[in-house]
Amino acid sequence: MASSPVAAPVEPPALATLATRLGVTRGDPRGAALLPVQPQLAGLLPAGGLRRGSIVRVERSLGLVFALLDRASQTGSWVVAVGMADLGVLAAIEQGVDPARFALVPSPGPQWPLVVAALLDAADIVVLRPPGTVSAADTRRLTSRVRDRGAVLLVLGPWAGAEVVLRSGEFHWYGVGSGYGRLRGARLDVTSTGRGAASRPRHAVVQFGDIPDPPDPRAEATAA
Repeated sequence: MASSPVAAPVEPPALATLATRLGVTRGDPRGAALLPVQPQLAGLLPAGGLRRGSIVRVERSLGLVFALLDRASQTGSWVVAVGMADLGVLAAIEQGVDPARFALVPSPGPQWPLVVAALLDAADIVVLRPPGTVSAADTRRLTSRVRDRGAVLLVLGPWAGAEVVLRSGEFHWYGVGSGYGRLRGARLDVTSTGRGAASRPRHAVVQFGDIPDPPDPRAEATAA
């Protein structure tokens, strides 16, 4: 594709041509069963990566979503974000998401379940922010579509029956003082729960950016 799809958000055309208009062509879903994630996130997922045919619900943190996407997009997987008109595209790129493998459908309209279903046929990962309450019928249909097509659905918002639920705490920012300094990075506490193999709660501290190691108290004591 000649230009990044992120630069020109696409309003949904006829569903039959939506994926073609976006330039999205997924690889063979029968290939690798897992899409890679950063090592610091692998322990939060029961299979150590994003399992094809699964649904992951993310609460609160869009930064965590970007962190889940970077390795997959960098290794050739297509990612499409749906229903996120306020998405910080530059923030996604700065966190490592490959813009050449990232497309955006900011306003899918009232027929958003059909738009998502069409994209699940072509994209490896679909990131969805539902516009409101998701009906039980739409949940069943899209869950079945995810499994049949071997895609991954990341949901920002409620979703009954998600395989994994990731909950983030508060960001701890580094590098900025009281009215001065330059933001260097952040740490985020994340817990995961879910069904089956994911039923045991897991915890991880996710690091963003450049954070210096804390001082060694033994070295400080020696210097004193």
